[in-house]
Amino acid sequence: MENLGAIQQVVFKEKERVHTPDFRLFREYMDNHHWTSQRDEVLCKLAYLLGARACEILTRTTPYQLKHGLSKPYGTMMRHELATWKKHIEFPDGSKVEDTKLLIVTTAIAKMRIEKEEPTPVSQVAQAGETTQTSPSPAPQTITYTGVPTKDVGIPMDPRIEPWSYDIAKWVQKMRNENKLQNGKAKLSFDMCEENFQIVVRKNLSDIMQLDPKIKKVHPHVLRHWRCDHLRMNYRFQPIQVCAFTGWSIKNEEQSRGQKVSSNIDVYSHLSWRDYADALLQPLADVL
Repeated sequence: MENLGAIQQVVFKEKERVHTPDFRLFREYMDNHHWTSQRDEVLCKLAYLLGARACEILTRTTPYQLKHGLSKPYGTMMRHELATWKKHIEFPDGSKVEDTKLLIVTTAIAKMRIEKEEPTPVSQVAQAGETTQTSPSPAPQTITYTGVPTKDVGIPMDPRIEPWSYDIAKWVQKMRNENKLQNGKAKLSFDMCEENFQIVVRKNLSDIMQLDPKIKKVHPHVLRHWRCDHLRMNYRFQPIQVCAFTGWSIKNEEQSRGQKVSSNIDVYSHLSWRDYADALLQPLADVL
């Protein structure tokens, strides 16, 4: 009877879901917002378009977060290049294109393993024949990143498809002019930690909660939620295309639908931006 009483005291609480704002409302808000700086505008728009976790586009973290595995500077691995995709697209003004440019941004997926090269203990130094009376100061730890999975995310560079590409292109040019490079290209990552990104989001995006009362709070990760939902609802992305966009595994997606899938599917089958390019390359006027 005592066990039964304990069971009866269990309270189940439904996990709170992230509410996604209407696509048109969100785009108009971002377009008409008075941004605190050009950097903050590009940071928020780029994080959304990439559907990136905050740490995947940032190059800094705190010692506490790094030590406890809370955040790592994945942004140091970012790189980008231009690619061309052939697709017949007709725009509302009657113009047509047969191919279009995409900015392909490569980011690390936040599943990185870390190996640390520990400094040699003082006791081992003494055993090796060290006779000095003073203990040597420990060498700084070297952090080695191993087994880092990456994903390629495409951003259409035609403003009729993705108007925010203009803001990103201007930022890339600014970085190039200032000789701020990363991996041989203009720097697209941002030298800040997640706490700073949180401040940027709160300063710039909090007003959207007044336009849509169902949004209870804003933080960097909601941009990833909103992007994935907008791709699914407005661009009609299929589950496998969302996996390609986010870098999720095929195995986990199929198993979530009750399918038995070997883990080898992710070893021998590689998703990329080409798996969703046709769905993504639509005039924004047709998607709104």
